[in-house]
Amino acid sequence: MAEISVNLERVLNRWSDDEQGPYDRQTRLGDIWSEKHPGDVPAYIPNGARDLRRTIKKDAFYGPCPSAHDLTIGRLAPGGDVQSVGDLADFLFLCDEKILSGKANL
Repeated sequence: MAEISVNLERVLNRWSDDEQGPYDRQTRLGDIWSEKHPGDVPAYIPNGARDLRRTIKKDAFYGPCPSAHDLTIGRLAPGGDVQSVGDLADFLFLCDEKILSGKANL
């Protein structure tokens, strides 16, 4: 996957309160949060991660997708498997595929 979906870009823009996109897949989610909150207060973990999860769950596109609800703070924390924009895009890829193909179990 070379690009992130327009849906994920919209969610990241809402979360960061910025029209920052297009996002590079290598950009770390914590770095996006730090740009929004200089000085690391409030901290990305847990505040930024909690806000990101909330934004995804409230989103009209991702909210109904079960995979979106599997995104935990542990996955977003250092050492977790969702650290970058690309990781998040890959994690939510099944939501994009199921919803766009009409196969979502909503």
